[in-house]
Amino acid sequence: MNYQTRIDFGSQPLHPFYQKAMPIAVKKEGGKKIISNYLKNNQIMGYNFSKNEKLGKHRVDFYCEALKLSIDIKRTNNNPFDLKESLKDKNLKLKGIKRISFNATEIEQSFENVLFTLVTHVNKRVKQ
Repeated sequence: MNYQTRIDFGSQPLHPFYQKAMPIAVKKEGGKKIISNYLKNNQIMGYNFSKNEKLGKHRVDFYCEALKLSIDIKRTNNNPFDLKESLKDKNLKLKGIKRISFNATEIEQSFENVLFTLVTHVNKRVKQ
């Protein structure tokens, strides 16, 4: 996996710390910790994501109030027929909140793709 590739995050390239530390950190700490470290420094186009936010009766791993965008990180593969997750999606959508989710394996195997997906969703929410 090549973490040296430049990804366009608005005007910010992937921080040099993450370029060097990513392969080691992903294996040691898991996907949620890596995403957390990246989001807490406002590195996705300057937007602030809070951790473990409660939205109504649902809790999400990360939430950006300005974009009404939530992110969930799952330890296992997401089951598209999971009733609980489906209900969570529906309730958040009623509040105008877009929910995206990743599984830990996806983050560990292709972190650059996960960041690209996040930036794409942020850009879509900014344009709305």
